[in-house]
Amino acid sequence: GQQAKATLFMTLLASYGALLHRYTGQPEMIIGAPIAGRHQRETEPLIGYFVNVLALRLNFQSAPSFQALVRQTREVVLEAYTHQDVPIERLVEMCRPQRISDQNPLFQTTFTLQNMPQTAFEAGGIQARPLELDTGTALFDLRLEFSVQPQNRLAGFIEYNTALFERETITQLLGHYVALLQSVTAHPDQALSTLLSFIHARPQEMPPTPLQAAEDRLAQRRASLSARRTKLSADQLALFEKHLRGNKE
Repeated sequence: GQQAKATLFMTLLASYGALLHRYTGQPEMIIGAPIAGRHQRETEPLIGYFVNVLALRLNFQSAPSFQALVRQTREVVLEAYTHQDVPIERLVEMCRPQRISDQNPLFQTTFTLQNMPQTAFEAGGIQARPLELDTGTALFDLRLEFSVQPQNRLAGFIEYNTALFERETITQLLGHYVALLQSVTAHPDQALSTLLSFIHARPQEMPPTPLQAAEDRLAQRRASLSARRTKLSADQLALFEKHLRGNKE
């Protein structure tokens, strides 16, 4: 990502998008990216939930190489940042997408990189530490999240809808993601199709476009969608940490 003047977030997002492109065959994809929504100094000390979600559209047909995809991703992200105050609800009103009752109307997957380390701290004699909450409900089909830990370490997990995916499929997806990141780090100018050629994804492994698969997916879904998280292994995270050290923002 350094050649394209891209951040770690942009590089990991481009890799994630490319992987989903290979699995689904979709020429373009919209990925949601939560953003803190505190870019104005007045909001920094306020207590409250200011998070908005950016809808980032990536086009893989216009990116002959991974480097080109990263450059495109950078432009898309920076453009989205300039409009980050537009609520996602307003964007839905403007786009008027076809609705499916239990789906987000714009995207079914999100990607997050938490830049602030979530560490334990003590205040006034009280010790506090981050607590992971498992709601048991999948808000999206897939949610990939990383957080930067002390000493530039990374922790990550993928949350998935168990009505749509088997654990084996998600484990394979993560393995492909790590292998792809390793390949693009070594050969960023290589053709995207070449970098993705090692993945022999069958069409049924990942859902096609939401509209194409609406009836089948609605039949599979339960009233309350269950979620399961799979954490990245120590070996997988070691690769990301190496990448992080070489691509500090």
